[in-house]
Amino acid sequence: MKAFALIALSSGFLALWATPSSATTCAQAVYACKTEANRHADGVARCDAAGEQCKKTGEWVGPFTGKTFKASR
Repeated sequence: MKAFALIALSSGFLALWATPSSATTCAQAVYACKTEANRHADGVARCDAAGEQCKKTGEWVGPFTGKTFKASR
């Protein structure tokens, strides 16, 4: 039980500090993007659009920064 709690806490901690560029999959990048989206009026929609494009191309393009990286679909 202690190991499970530690893993759960570690995962939660990582999710809080995740950035789209630290993600390895498109889904992780979208999740991290949405944590930053509240600073932009259309942030969630931009993150979703970037995620759809990432699924098609395998490359994440940050909707706020324009930075790119390869991601698994």
